[in-house]
Amino acid sequence: HDVHLIIMAEPPSLRVVELYAGIGGFHFALIESGAKAEVVGSIDINTTSTQVYRHNFPGTRHLNWNICGVTIGDLEALGADCFLLSPPCQPFTRQGLRRDSRDHRTDSFFHLMHALQGMKSPPSYILLENVQGFENSATRGEFAQVLKNKGYTFQEFLFSPVQFGIPNSRLRYFLLAKRTPLKFGLQIQRSSTNEQGPGHPCRDAGMVTGYARGVLGCGPAGAVDSNTSSLEAAHPVPPKPLSAYLEEIPAEELEHYLVSDKVLERYAMALDIVRPGSTHSCCFTRGYSHYAVGTGSVLQHAATATTRGDMDRAFVEYLNVRDQEREEAKVKARALSSDQRVCVAPGAAALHRLQLRYFSPREMANLLCFPPRFSFPAGTSLKQRYRLLGNSINVSLVSMLMAYLFHNPS
Repeated sequence: HDVHLIIMAEPPSLRVVELYAGIGGFHFALIESGAKAEVVGSIDINTTSTQVYRHNFPGTRHLNWNICGVTIGDLEALGADCFLLSPPCQPFTRQGLRRDSRDHRTDSFFHLMHALQGMKSPPSYILLENVQGFENSATRGEFAQVLKNKGYTFQEFLFSPVQFGIPNSRLRYFLLAKRTPLKFGLQIQRSSTNEQGPGHPCRDAGMVTGYARGVLGCGPAGAVDSNTSSLEAAHPVPPKPLSAYLEEIPAEELEHYLVSDKVLERYAMALDIVRPGSTHSCCFTRGYSHYAVGTGSVLQHAATATTRGDMDRAFVEYLNVRDQEREEAKVKARALSSDQRVCVAPGAAALHRLQLRYFSPREMANLLCFPPRFSFPAGTSLKQRYRLLGNSINVSLVSMLMAYLFHNPS
């Protein structure tokens, strides 16, 4: 009898394109997701982030382009199976006045939508990340319509790393889209508190976490079952303490990260102060260390002040002396000429024993789950590092979403 050998061809790698690539967070998430994929192109207009991206991924074709100049032909030539994108978030934030589609910073995204609409071979997968607030925007409505016109189904989520066991609050909007005939492995149920649609993205991280763990083979919780459209939620993962993400700061470098007396005097009572044993920290923004309030937590570095009581006593002393020293400082200032006056920070000295400091860029990257191999090129300033990280994504959270997105139930 003749014997016929059937050789099953291995499925080809997904061809992935990063738009608004930043410093490569999506690329690192793609690697962590375990997907059989290759980044065939990445685009970003920012020259500093481009330098960081190329430093970490020298073998990837990275284009320092303005997306408003990208043509349908450019996108078709990349032959992408997947678009990963994180458009500018400022139009959807309070600080950005929530001008939505009236903000010129959405121009590139609307240009991209128009190009997607005109593509003959659009990608099979799309993952978009943005800030909370995007879900209620007119821009989101326009994007949803383009996706429907091109034959996509999509699911929307609002997730924070805290839900995935990471001690950092960073609530973000995610849209995952698949083009017909591809289907999602989960049917997200509508309810009065979890309705799919504008303004009601899914917040059930347990379902997606469980599914992704099954895909990645990370344990029995939420194992993938191709015969069902629902899934038992994974057990919540308790956050690790911040100490697991901290680095050893040499004494000679510590002064670069200490909160200044000027900031302590004006904003000490408004700072979010955490300790190495804390299991939470506030969202880091691009203004971290430049603006004192609302840009991220600061760390109590001093090992000798280990309890909440130590911190409380330091602040009681700070408050007790502040008013008195302010008056004394004013008297001294009036006695000096304008050339002799110096910045006096009444009461700040009482807080020195806490050694309040900013998280280092490496620690910030750790909390955003960038791998140890991630680094900045020499010459990148401290301010630039904070700004770039503040604009980035949480790598591990997005890798879970990728595992869910790319898995196609039989």
